[in-house]
Amino acid sequence: MIKSNQQEVNETLKHIKSKYPEANDNGLSANICAKSETPLNYMNNADFLDQVNRSRIWINWAKSFGLRKSINRKHSSYGIKHLIEKDEMSKGYVCNMAAIVALIIEGVKITSHGNPLTNLSNKPFMLKVRREARRRFI
Repeated sequence: MIKSNQQEVNETLKHIKSKYPEANDNGLSANICAKSETPLNYMNNADFLDQVNRSRIWINWAKSFGLRKSINRKHSSYGIKHLIEKDEMSKGYVCNMAAIVALIIEGVKITSHGNPLTNLSNKPFMLKVRREARRRFI
């Protein structure tokens, strides 16, 4: 099973804070809607660690479809966070920063703006949409 430990998450949070000084719980740039001033507030937080681990499971599945050489401009970390929340295996709230941390730990390329874009393939996004559409008609 894919699982981060607290030290790995803490190191990633420190990396985010040093590379993106304006990062907050809503993304990598300043945002007036942010609830947390800094990603470092999530250090040693068991609930956040759980969110990262649930995110990693979905991201690892998405990576199985391959990574693009270029950035996918169709899906941001915020959209990914919502797909993780809706996933049958994940169930439950995931904050945007947990998805971003999981993307970084999983080695997915991200852009440096608010809700980062990634180099994940479009295939997992389309499969999720089709699966949800089928459920509505069953």
